[in-house]
Parts: sequence; C-alpha cells; structure tokens
Amino acid sequence: MFTLGCDPESFLINKDGNIVSAIGRIGGSKHEPKPILENYGKGYALQEDNVLLEYNIPPASSFSEFTDSIDIVHHYIDRLLAEQELARAKRASHSMHPREVEHPMAWVFGCEPDFNAWTLKINPRPRCEDPLFRSAGGHIHIGIPNLSKSQSVAIVRWLDRYVGSYLLKHDPDDQRSKLYGAPGAMRFKEYGLEYRTPSNWWTFQPTNIIEEIYGYIRHAVERGMNGKINEVKVQGFGPEILESKEALRSWAGE
Repeated sequence: MFTLGCDPESFLINKDGNIVSAIGRIGGSKHEPKPILENYGKGYALQEDNVLLEYNIPPASSFSEFTDSIDIVHHYIDRLLAEQELARAKRASHSMHPREVEHPMAWVFGCEPDFNAWTLKINPRPRCEDPLFRSAGGHIHIGIPNLSKSQSVAIVRWLDRYVGSYLLKHDPDDQRSKLYGAPGAMRFKEYGLEYRTPSNWWTFQPTNIIEEIYGYIRHAVERGMNGKINEVKVQGFGPEILESKEALRSWAGE
C-alpha cells in the first residue's frame, strides 16, 4: 500500500560525554550523500548536515524491511563512530560549545521552508535567540504513487492525530519543537510526502515502540487516502491539541 523511508539526524558524543560536531568525521553532503552498504542495495547513505550526522535508508514495503534497514545502518554507523571513539547521542536538541561551530559549514542551514498541513501555508523560517542551538529531526517519508495534494494533506493531519500525539506524550525533548517540527510540518514529494514533525527520538527506541509507530502510520495512510482534509477536524482533532499535553488529555478520542 505504501513504502516507508526516513532520513534521521543525530548528534555525536565523545567518550568524555561532550557533544561534538560531525563535520569532517562522516563525509557526504546534502547535495552529494555518501553511498554506503551497497552490498545490501541502493539507498543507504550518510551525510554531514550542519554539525549533525544524517543517514538515509531505502524505501521499505513492510515493517520488517523497515526495521531491518534501520538496524543495518545503525550497526554500520556505530562501528564507524566507535573507531573515532564516538557514538550517537540520544538527544534531539543541544546548544553546542562555541568551538564546535567554528567551521563555516556549522552555519549552513540548507533546509527550505516546509508546508503546514493545517494552515495550508508555507511555515515561516525559524529564528532562534541562541545561535549555538541545533536540533535533530527524524523525518518520515511515505511513498504512494500518484498521491494528490489533498490526500497528502489528509494523511499528514491523521499522522498528527496518531504519531504526533504519541510523540508529544513520550518524546522528552521540548526544545526542538519551538523551532522545527510544528504540527502538520510536511513537504510534497514526487513519490508521496515527507512528514517533518517527528524528532529523532523514535530512532533510539526498541522494536516494539517502532512497530507501534509504524501501525499509527499505516492507520493515518488508510484514513487519509480519501483526501477529505477536514475529516480529522470533524472528529475534534486539530493542531491546538498538540500544543500542550493538557489539551491532548482533554480531547475526547481514542
């Protein structure tokens, strides 16, 4: 019914517990990702995105294929980092030490503005008072042939209903969402859509948690394919529900 991919970002942490820049340690860039694991197939890649490590997996047509690909790329990354006495840091945001942002690439923010499935407008480019602040996303890519824009918007609204509300309850980071990952953040893609609300929190979770999120994604796709973008609102769910845990708890729904 759909394929699922992702392009998560990760901070790096050294043996002393300090967050360090990925620049010069990983290779690859936004314009030229570094292919890896070609024996497993095409689609695996690494890149340096600002001070973060970013990785890609090929589109997966099942949950087992999706988690297998994530396990494969994580194993590769963890070995690569261990050789440099580094590891992936389990956090979605951090204010970097000034010495870690001395390289010019640490000030390159290449992301174009994304679209808001609720306002039906382009999200404004974020501004941060702390110039050292960086954040790591866990964007989800859904592939569906010939997907219309109304279907994409409807699916993303349902993703907020299921995945967004789940992450709000469980993801401990509350800093990234002040700048990135607003409710309904998305991009239209030639293969389907990109859901940009999630942080990288889910990428560090055990298989049973990822399976739960996969199930929510499947439900969102199934419900949104009719293209009725206001159906989720009719059922009482909107972006205001995601703005606070209190509002989410008060919503009379599943």
